[in-house]
Amino acid sequence: MLSIQQPLLVFSDLDGTLLDSHSYDWQPAAPWLSRLREANVPVILCSSKTSAEMLYLQKTLGLQGLPLIGRKWRSDPAC
Repeated sequence: MLSIQQPLLVFSDLDGTLLDSHSYDWQPAAPWLSRLREANVPVILCSSKTSAEMLYLQKTLGLQGLPLIGRKWRSDPAC
């Protein structure tokens, strides 16, 4: 079984995964996000949201500076 001490990288979708699908609340995930941050485990957000939405959520979740995986961002000036 994997241990949080082993090198890890976490990828997560947003809607209905990291965020509640109805309220978009992320607080239930906060303890795990803190634990991963303390263990230096990067959390890479993946979504079809706009880059502006993704960058805002990344900052809100304390994940700024990490890569993002998005869709149709080639023409987005925020990228």
